[in-house]
Amino acid sequence: MTGVSWLLLVEILGAVQGLFLAVVLFSSSGARRSANQWLAGFVAAFALLTAGDALEQSGAVLTYPRLAYIFDWLIFLLGPLMLFYVRLLTGGAGPSWQALLLHGLPAALAVLVLLLTYHLLPDAEQRRAVEADLISPGSRLDPVMLLAAAQTMAYWLASLVALRRYGEALKQRYSALERRNFRWLVTLLRFNLMLWALWIIALFSFSSLVGLFNSLGFPVGIYVLGYLGLRQPDVFREHSDRDTEPAIVQYPPTPMSVATAPLDEIAKEKYAKSGLTAERADDLRVRLAHLMDTEKPFLENDLTLSELAQRLGGSPHHLSQLLNNSLGQTFFDYINARRVEEVKRCLGDPAYAHQPLLEVAFGAGFNSKAAFNAAFKKHTGITPTAYRKSD
Repeated sequence: MTGVSWLLLVEILGAVQGLFLAVVLFSSSGARRSANQWLAGFVAAFALLTAGDALEQSGAVLTYPRLAYIFDWLIFLLGPLMLFYVRLLTGGAGPSWQALLLHGLPAALAVLVLLLTYHLLPDAEQRRAVEADLISPGSRLDPVMLLAAAQTMAYWLASLVALRRYGEALKQRYSALERRNFRWLVTLLRFNLMLWALWIIALFSFSSLVGLFNSLGFPVGIYVLGYLGLRQPDVFREHSDRDTEPAIVQYPPTPMSVATAPLDEIAKEKYAKSGLTAERADDLRVRLAHLMDTEKPFLENDLTLSELAQRLGGSPHHLSQLLNNSLGQTFFDYINARRVEEVKRCLGDPAYAHQPLLEVAFGAGFNSKAAFNAAFKKHTGITPTAYRKSD
């Protein structure tokens, strides 16, 4: 087989595998079922776009010109499908029918444009258009493809904003994020960005090598997306029975609304109807300080906001308001600052002189080296090793 034949085979296998993965994802059960159904749509659209490319590479569109550009409109659905997937995984609600109409409008317009400019033409004109496009690839649809690239990048940015906001929401409730991390989803988005960057470069490049990598990237991407989606544990909606305030994140209505409001404005809106008066806040602050100094609950490596509020005899909402408004910290930062102070106290005690740093960190409530190093440097400005040497 020639190189082109092998490439065509890879594209066909990638499309078939993608459709199979889409079925598996769509029929999956568990807490992530709704999210996986949106990922299934994303993977299916990806697979069909790859199939469309295979039809062009094989020359089948010359024999059957009505098959040309049949899946091109799906490119405008990739961004919305990925965004809906990310939002559902990070505590958001599914899209309303109004949102579906709004986000699906570019795809609907693409279908209309393709119908008017190609699919409703006579067979002879379709064949001439396909022949011209194969001789000079992409020249007919370059503006549309560039618009699709811009739209996808906007949704990619909106997905990152959703992850950032969810990360901040988690910090309001948990003191340790290791079991609730979403690094794999960031990896997925970065991989997606790499594919789109390669595709955009291929639009303007006449290099056969760039075209080869671009053609291989899409079918390989299907495998990666499906694998990452299927293998992840149900950590995003995880909360204990005592945790009565799920971290529901409010998202902007459109993918272009990526700007975030200042923290003080967000806090004012969040606690606008709170019943925490100044006197009650002072009392809660005193009780919190006393509890931290006497019982040291921060030494527990998976302490949650709800657990601490229960010990204080208050509500998680009021405790969160106190930390955010009065102390200017998230729950995560407040607890880890206490843990850092405990580590510093231990490092100043001769009894800990020969104890490894990581043991001291674990004893102070940290449960990973990475979290310890990041928190220590954030609150002291230097690394734990440098601090110990300077002590």
